[in-house]
Amino acid sequence: MSNVKSMTQLENIGIDKLMEELRKRNPDADFEIVDGNAIKISGIEPEDVKCPEGYYSSERGYITNKGNTLSGSYEVFMLHN
Repeated sequence: MSNVKSMTQLENIGIDKLMEELRKRNPDADFEIVDGNAIKISGIEPEDVKCPEGYYSSERGYITNKGNTLSGSYEVFMLHN
């Protein structure tokens, strides 16, 4: 799976909105916030997670929107399974 980033420049949505979007896009997976800024997943491999526009999963085990914000400020959430 390619990690091609969206050309749309979005700002950060925060972990709560990200969780909502992940659940919509991955209905067969379970997501839980752990340690305040990490995401525990089950039912899907981290590289198969469908992310909202501007966000992508990394082969290093996190979800981020690095490189896809106008401000240059970005979010990184570790994935645990």
